[in-house]
Amino acid sequence: MAASIILILHANDKAIDSWLTETRSIRLSVVLAISLTIGTAALRTLVREGITVSFWVKVQKNPSLRKVRQQWAHGWSSLDALLRLRHPNKFTVPSILMIGIVAVALLFQRAVEIHVVSEFVPKTFTVAVSPDQFNQPTAYYMTRANAVSALTSSFSGVVQDYTNRNPITGLSVKDCHGTCAGVLTGPGFDVSCTRLRTNYDLSFDNLNPGDTAHIDYITISAEGPQTPSIIRLLIMYNGSPDTKGKPITTNCTLRSAQVKYPFTYANGTTTLNGTSSSVDGTLNRTISLLTVDREAPGLNRALYE
Repeated sequence: MAASIILILHANDKAIDSWLTETRSIRLSVVLAISLTIGTAALRTLVREGITVSFWVKVQKNPSLRKVRQQWAHGWSSLDALLRLRHPNKFTVPSILMIGIVAVALLFQRAVEIHVVSEFVPKTFTVAVSPDQFNQPTAYYMTRANAVSALTSSFSGVVQDYTNRNPITGLSVKDCHGTCAGVLTGPGFDVSCTRLRTNYDLSFDNLNPGDTAHIDYITISAEGPQTPSIIRLLIMYNGSPDTKGKPITTNCTLRSAQVKYPFTYANGTTTLNGTSSSVDGTLNRTISLLTVDREAPGLNRALYE
């Protein structure tokens, strides 16, 4: 019992996943169960040994056979001691108390309360992520060259995993215990989008021979070496088959920038958190815009603002 009290005092106000130590956690309920079981078994053995010694001392005094049987039954059976409580002897009380000790041990374990508490503590932790980003053209060219394609096997997997928000495994995060939420700083795009609706009328009176209509279109423009840090995206989508309506047109400008990536880290797995789904309300994650040197013919280059 004393060992159980010491265990409870030592584990008081400690996080469940950080006791006994940060690297080796043990459930307090399991330790208490083992401690109480060992203590109860040891105490019961001592009581039995004491009853046996006392019984044989009593026999040496030549008592009646009825008393000998009664004392032996009371000493070795707590149930028999309870049923024959009208004829107690000095073995009756210890035998009955053993029932109480077992019950107290179980109640003692059940009385230990474990509260689930969420704590938010500001913490600075480090992550092994490369901070490198382009600060100049990726290459100088004077003739035709192969372009990097998102469909190549060495590149498409990375883009697909990022688009699907797949967890990142194997990332080493120091000084983070439990679940940590933070922000990674790295290269990316400053996204600026506008959304608008325009009227259209495809009724018979407004159509001319040869007219065509598209339910949607996507235009991606990148001026390459002239403006290497800017990508423009124009998307139109009409979700209604009606001849009249207002299709949604989204116009986005993506600029190379240093941005913040919110993430959650738990149990060795890093999960990137998504941003706002609203185009007009896109979360501003930009820290600073990145100006890439403008490429020119030959080995010349100019700064593009």
